[in-house]
Amino acid sequence: MAVRDNYAPEGLMKYLKRGIVGYRLLTPVHQQRLARHIWLHGVWYKRHKHPEWGDYMSITWQELEKDFGRGGFNAINESLHLFEVTPNWYMDKGQTKGYKLSPLVAEIKERYLRPRKRAPIQLIDSQGRALRALPQPVAAKTKNSNNQEITATAWKDAKPLNKIPVDMEILRALYTHLQHMMQQDTDDMFAHAQQEDYRYITEAVSQLLIMAQTDVAGQGYIMHRYTEARSGRLYAKGVSLQTTPRLIRQAALHGLYEYDFENCHYSIFSQLAAKYGLETEAISYYLTNKKAVREKLAEDIGISLDQVKMCLLAIMYGARDNTWHESAIPNEIGPINAQALYSHPLFQGIDGDIKEGRRVILDSWPTRRTTLVPVLDEKRIRKDEKPEKKLAHLLQGIEALALRAVIKAIPHDVLLLMHDGFVTSKRVNAKELERVVREATGYKMSLSGERISFPADLHF
Repeated sequence: MAVRDNYAPEGLMKYLKRGIVGYRLLTPVHQQRLARHIWLHGVWYKRHKHPEWGDYMSITWQELEKDFGRGGFNAINESLHLFEVTPNWYMDKGQTKGYKLSPLVAEIKERYLRPRKRAPIQLIDSQGRALRALPQPVAAKTKNSNNQEITATAWKDAKPLNKIPVDMEILRALYTHLQHMMQQDTDDMFAHAQQEDYRYITEAVSQLLIMAQTDVAGQGYIMHRYTEARSGRLYAKGVSLQTTPRLIRQAALHGLYEYDFENCHYSIFSQLAAKYGLETEAISYYLTNKKAVREKLAEDIGISLDQVKMCLLAIMYGARDNTWHESAIPNEIGPINAQALYSHPLFQGIDGDIKEGRRVILDSWPTRRTTLVPVLDEKRIRKDEKPEKKLAHLLQGIEALALRAVIKAIPHDVLLLMHDGFVTSKRVNAKELERVVREATGYKMSLSGERISFPADLHF
């Protein structure tokens, strides 16, 4: 990974030097890399997937070995006591342990994150050097199907902007409101659970406020840097607006415009299956009655609409219909609710369409000697990969192709890429963009959009 993706605020490093005995004796490179892991603790995509390790972050042993050498992190951590580490490993896309900030480090980070007037903030890269200019929006390197690092080219002609304006006044008001909610004196067990959520959201707001005051992006702008996944999908690195909770995005991007491809992957899947001769009746019904289907499932199972959406997306990506507590759906809604969901006729119909459609699509998709013909030129996937992985790769590739077409059509309006949508600086012609996308991909994809607004009273 390029060093410009792996930054840490210089101010946090200064706080750690003052508060942690021995930290200042480390090399500047090791100081930065430790500060970066501390900075990312609590960020959504770094939170550990183990159902009982909610306060821990996930760091692979490969990351730690690359940053500190074999055994280097353990030696430093035993000396400085920066992280509490779980004794056991957890298998989730590779073996990881859980890492949680020690009480002292957590207190130091909390003090650094408190909003205040700041001089322009410097970002330090993983070689201990200050960033002097905004890096290119898309990292120059990505991984191929053999997990080898190669030059990224899928977005070379359609790069999104890497500097996003945010509403700092509303972010500060949200921070104040969250602080007030956390200070509510109650013995209600559910209120305590909410306070934990408020703590994570408050920290995320503080991090965005810091990132909106860097010298490279300028006051009121947040730097974004993306990396290409193997499918072509772009993922924002570090602290970003792409993965932050919706509540915070509403505050940060108040007044801008957000557009989404409606039921993106289900829509593409249905058209792909039809292309190869399979009519997916249950999915077609879902696509034309999305609100009613979601509400029916939520009411009958006793789960939220957001949980229904997560479960429906999970089966599209290959989630198994079992009740093991660490599987995706039981982990989200509990084993009893998962069993009820699997038995529901609406869910069974959709799940059946996905399983049959996956088989038909992959059997019909053109292949080369050892790979599937890619959606994006260099984004190959091996024929011997699991069917669920191959289908996800194709769907995400078509999604990426659609977003790339949008950026080519309105390059000066797009500010932020989501995975199945985007944020613009002004209202755009959605029907015209639907036409552009259909010409570029061959698939009909409906765009819906609205102006982003945050409630004036901050109730949520």
